[in-house]
Amino acid sequence: MLGDARSAGRIKKEGHVCPPELNTCPHCSRKEARVLARFIGNYDGWDPWTKETAIFTIRHKKHYWCWRWDLMAYWASLMFFLGCILFVVGSICSLFFELHTYHSEWTTSVPYAIGSVMFSVGAFLEVLLSIRSFPDEYFRDNVSPSQQGLLDEEDGWDDDVQSTSSAALRHDKQEKPWSWAASMQVDSSVLTRHWLELIGSSMIFVGAVIYNVLCFSMVYNSAPGTSMSPKLHFFLIRVPNVTGGVLFVSGSWFYWASAHHTWNPFIWYPKSTAWKVSMANYLGSWGFFLG
Repeated sequence: MLGDARSAGRIKKEGHVCPPELNTCPHCSRKEARVLARFIGNYDGWDPWTKETAIFTIRHKKHYWCWRWDLMAYWASLMFFLGCILFVVGSICSLFFELHTYHSEWTTSVPYAIGSVMFSVGAFLEVLLSIRSFPDEYFRDNVSPSQQGLLDEEDGWDDDVQSTSSAALRHDKQEKPWSWAASMQVDSSVLTRHWLELIGSSMIFVGAVIYNVLCFSMVYNSAPGTSMSPKLHFFLIRVPNVTGGVLFVSGSWFYWASAHHTWNPFIWYPKSTAWKVSMANYLGSWGFFLG
């Protein structure tokens, strides 16, 4: 929220701002939000080209359970989550000799097959999210100052802005935004990271599709009265197993490079959300490949 600093309201010692136009402050009555104010320069009026202004940010309380049916990122993460749960179920069933013997391999292959479909849907949505992150439509429609082709130093806007993209690995970075607006300049490092993210998500999607071939071949092979020839077993089970594992590891490595601007997989930054996500993805891909 931008505006005249004198209309910002009464500022308490802890930095909380109570808007004067409201009888009751929603941020005082609810503890999930706190308004912090940062004042710079002259406060006589708001003019982004000549005067700096008061900038307000709202820090919301973390929610561990959320329902965001309107977001593609929500559905992508949900598909990944459900698919991984089914993979765990199939892995646990494969550990019990009784289930593996008396129920053929259905208790193992069926959860794997259903989970692979969900994982493929999540990987496809992740590719779409990576493609959508190139033209930052939110920034272009809501923040972009001009569509007239002015340079940053001419239109008075600072291009060192937190990215508004929905990609999960982008929140820890301060970067110049990408926009189709002619007034915005593209940082080459940001563009490189976008491409690495797109390549990584595409490789994981292709690996997931190949893994579908493996899982449904296992379902067919475990059906009563059916058996594959050694040649079909090699091409429908062995080859997809190795190929899918290589693509998963390679795609997760591209994700790692996209998040951290380095190909070194041994950096340690546990406080970063991007580090946690990319490390879990990388280790899980290696576990799939070695298993």
